[in-house]
Amino acid sequence: MQAQLSLDERHQLLSVLREMDPAGLPENRRKPRRKVSMNLWLRRIAKGATFPIQKVSLINASQAGAGLLCPQPLGTGERFVIPLRFAEGGGWLVLCETRNCRAVSQSHYKVGVRLIDRVEDPEGTTRTPADWLS
Repeated sequence: MQAQLSLDERHQLLSVLREMDPAGLPENRRKPRRKVSMNLWLRRIAKGATFPIQKVSLINASQAGAGLLCPQPLGTGERFVIPLRFAEGGGWLVLCETRNCRAVSQSHYKVGVRLIDRVEDPEGTTRTPADWLS
């Protein structure tokens, strides 16, 4: 149920999140984004509610945000968790918030997200922190 990242994919994702691409085209964003193609799982979160996981595709990432391709729309301000597992071991739970969502076809939505926080998830068993549910 969690995305397994190879060593190369982990380094790619970490470099995207840590640095900006100086050769990238100018964008209408605070931080430039790099194109990425990676399948992930996300789980919406809200206090007192339980949501099923859903498969999404990560299509771009920056230091502070990311772009996802989702089969269902996500509401602006909605929070969700993406569990990341690394091929060499360990992982993170990443808290995200929807900034915008628009239909790109009858069955897919492009979702812009803000990366809010992360916690270490060494065994893949870490629960979502209670303060993320507010």
